[in-house]
Amino acid sequence: MSEDGKVLNGLVAAPFTPFNADFSLNLEVIDGFSKYLGSVGVKGVFVCGTTGEFPSLTMSERLLIAEAWAKVAHRDGLKLVLHVGDNCLTNACELAAHAASLPVDAISMVPPSYFKPGSVKELVHIFGQVAHAAPSLPIYYYDIPGLTGVVIPTSEFVREARRQVPSFAGVKFSNLDLVELQRCIGLDDGNLNLLFGCDEMLMAAQSLGIDGAVGSTYNYLSPLYYRMLAAFEKGDLAEAQGLQRQSVDLVGLLNLVSPLSASKSLLKRIGFDFGPVRLPLRSLTVSEQKAFDESIDHLNLF
Repeated sequence: MSEDGKVLNGLVAAPFTPFNADFSLNLEVIDGFSKYLGSVGVKGVFVCGTTGEFPSLTMSERLLIAEAWAKVAHRDGLKLVLHVGDNCLTNACELAAHAASLPVDAISMVPPSYFKPGSVKELVHIFGQVAHAAPSLPIYYYDIPGLTGVVIPTSEFVREARRQVPSFAGVKFSNLDLVELQRCIGLDDGNLNLLFGCDEMLMAAQSLGIDGAVGSTYNYLSPLYYRMLAAFEKGDLAEAQGLQRQSVDLVGLLNLVSPLSASKSLLKRIGFDFGPVRLPLRSLTVSEQKAFDESIDHLNLF
């Protein structure tokens, strides 16, 4: 992965939002978890994204979470990216302006996904408005078409955004189209900051030339990925491939149940209780949790 002075590189964890048993915020957990991420070599945090259940948070909660991470991230050597995307463009602009008042390194946003932009021109216009609310911060496109349903070619958007949005810096590419990823990598003489967002395909993206990666499993399994990346750099493909397959096996188990709920249960294995998930996501049943734990034990990852 690149270490060329771009804003983001290496592994960036997408933190879960910590809740109490009654589904209220449990912000006290963030301090210790930030220290943990810094201690295992994670380079940054991407806060209030998909893993953070942003659609299930109120505006006031998103502001409080941003402030909690802003107090600790830089202390622990972590770059801080705040996700500000929202179906309401006014909310997104408010979140961006708030981010600019904090010690934050960048913002990112998914496009609106209920009423969707229908063209590159519309998407660039939306990003321009949010960027204008926080002109001092680099802004990243969070491309996750599997959840947003926005299927505008990323490279076409990037070309126009780089021309029209002065603070546009890069893409969190949570998109399985590796051909389109290569198109993005080839743009702008390599100045675009590209972060890959599919943990189970990290080595493939690494071979194509990404700068870093943002993902949920880096919260609790970053040492495995760093071993994989080190093996890849040394040319030990068999070792790297084996470690990537362990990631594939893990993600497969997560997807068999409720992925975010199951992932939160894995955090307990490293000493952090982030509580339940909020509806419309669901918690695992007792039998599902037991079966999941047994399968995880069989993988011998922890």
